[in-house]
Amino acid sequence: MENLPNLEDCDYFKKSTVNYDGKESRVLIYKLKTSRDYTFRFLCPKCGFENKFDSDLSTVKKKESGKNKEYISVKCKKCGTEYFIEKFKVAVRGLKKV
Repeated sequence: MENLPNLEDCDYFKKSTVNYDGKESRVLIYKLKTSRDYTFRFLCPKCGFENKFDSDLSTVKKKESGKNKEYISVKCKKCGTEYFIEKFKVAVRGLKKV
């Protein structure tokens, strides 16, 4: 993956992973200060396609081990395989508690 943003230009940066049939691939998630959406970048572990797309962090609820969990769904643009990344908390910068 090339052309990664400068961390100084990001409000948020996180690494995660997606898995397919024993193959694991790293997912980079970041939000530029100039954007409202988050950018997701990953190589699809199934087909090897380099995905890059923006998302507003919409979540899907799934029941796992009797508990409801929230996930962010990401889908490969080439093969359509859907992956789930556990929802993460985003700190809001610039706001102070009174």
